[in-house]
Amino acid sequence: HLLIERERGSDALGYVDRLANEFANETCLEGKTGRELADVLRPDAEAQSRGANRAWPAGRVDVKESKTQGIAHVRSVPLEFRGPRGPYFADLTIEMDQSQQAILGKDDLGNERWRVSLAPDDRRNVNHFNQLISHVRADGHLLIVSLGTEIVAVDTLGKSPQGGARVVWRRELTDSLPGMNIVQGINQRMVQMPWGVPRFMAHDAFGKPIGVTGPATLRYVSFLKQRTLQVVDPLTGEALWIRHNTAPGSELFGDERHLFVTPPDGGESLLLSAADGREIRRLELPTPDERVASYGRKLLTWKAVAGRMRLALYDALEEKELWRHDFPASARLWPVDADEAAVVDRSGRFVVVSAADGALQIDARIHPEPNLTEAYVFRTADAYLLIPNTPFRHREGINIQPISGHYGNPLINGYLYGFDRKTKKQIFRTRVPGHGLSLQQPGALPMLVFASQVYEQPRNGQVRGPHAILLCIDKRTGRMLYDKQLSSPLQGIDISTDAARHRIAVQTFRDKVEFTFTDEPLPEASDPAQPKEIGALPQFRGKGVGDSIVDSAAELGRALREVLSNPVALGYTL
Repeated sequence: HLLIERERGSDALGYVDRLANEFANETCLEGKTGRELADVLRPDAEAQSRGANRAWPAGRVDVKESKTQGIAHVRSVPLEFRGPRGPYFADLTIEMDQSQQAILGKDDLGNERWRVSLAPDDRRNVNHFNQLISHVRADGHLLIVSLGTEIVAVDTLGKSPQGGARVVWRRELTDSLPGMNIVQGINQRMVQMPWGVPRFMAHDAFGKPIGVTGPATLRYVSFLKQRTLQVVDPLTGEALWIRHNTAPGSELFGDERHLFVTPPDGGESLLLSAADGREIRRLELPTPDERVASYGRKLLTWKAVAGRMRLALYDALEEKELWRHDFPASARLWPVDADEAAVVDRSGRFVVVSAADGALQIDARIHPEPNLTEAYVFRTADAYLLIPNTPFRHREGINIQPISGHYGNPLINGYLYGFDRKTKKQIFRTRVPGHGLSLQQPGALPMLVFASQVYEQPRNGQVRGPHAILLCIDKRTGRMLYDKQLSSPLQGIDISTDAARHRIAVQTFRDKVEFTFTDEPLPEASDPAQPKEIGALPQFRGKGVGDSIVDSAAELGRALREVLSNPVALGYTL
């Protein structure tokens, strides 16, 4: 009810569904059962949800360019979400505004829903925020934020005097010396994850990992403070029990009843009672570097077995695999939200697997990519978007870098594929030749934004630039909406949405591009326009005829190989 009062119908729907199903026949409030309460609340929740997620017109897109006052930098960057999001955070991105020492929640259109300052009164002049070593977990509407040096619990339901989110408790994770800044001596170390994107871990001045969090449930929140495992009350932060002599950097996972502790080196794990910390038994579990995600006592794993890669769901309590799928050694994995995983191999097989039961949500073929290095997959309400990436060969004198502002944004050189989630069929394929991609974009937007910083260095000349290239592609059709050089450097982009007017604005340092989606007919064209390779854009000069001939021959060879390798899928018969 409180969520609907705050006009957060999308967030409320998950709880309405729980009332209708889990508590259907239970008396919950004022003599009404869960089903009866759900019947009362659902119309308002669904109406608000429809208002927040209007369908975007599929006709002509009008583009307007203008100059702006400029944004100095990316104002906020997404934080890693670990563990289940639950119904309340399913469509929210949690971001950090480092300059304001705040975190904020944005909906799937990129609009800010709430914001809260995390700076304590006694440290407002000391900025100890670092988005690389920070992450969040969900416990109902409670958000558990690890800043590396401390844990902060945020109530996001809006009970503060200002009507926004509020900090309800915080706990230090380090023992700083008198007179020493809390961040002095804190370092970060990169850990390569099984799917290719690195994770950063905070370390203290002695090289010991800090900032580790574990399960956050209705009964408890768990975390490590140096060598002590602490389990606290979610609402107050008061200790329920503490266990000493735990290896720093141990990985924690579990459910309401069980808490598993695995040393960072992957040795023997402990199974503890979540109620009192009592040791139940010791066991051998998949190592931390084989784990993709945890779901209570279950682990989604990705590991090499007999020369192949295996994706499996492992029950840690029963010590057995519940399901598994094997793939070639060259296959690449990408987690799709929290409940699915996608796998692509170099022969062109693309599958999406449900983490719950191992069912294949899609099993399709794409053009083989013998030089496949990574695969990125996005899920929309109607489609899966796949980008199998390959190495990009920089042209002489031109250096292209992805957008700044968030670590791990890749430079894409490959195809963007669209697959319908209902029919499982491919609906489009669009070439993306050397453009930077931000992996953290609002999920409900109808377009995907690619942004690159380009530096030119002619022969025997000084470096020119940098300047920006902005590429926008319709997620639903693969149609190119925008592909131009901007006049200013790319120090970050800001995406804002006016869903009521079907308008999206992309702003860089001094440029603003507005996209208005309409129901007007599309312009007539024999073939949809394809994005241009940055080095081939008209503004880039200095390529000789020989270079052009070599490039053309290479492109012709690539096209012939494509036809010969998969003629039927491309509409040819041989």
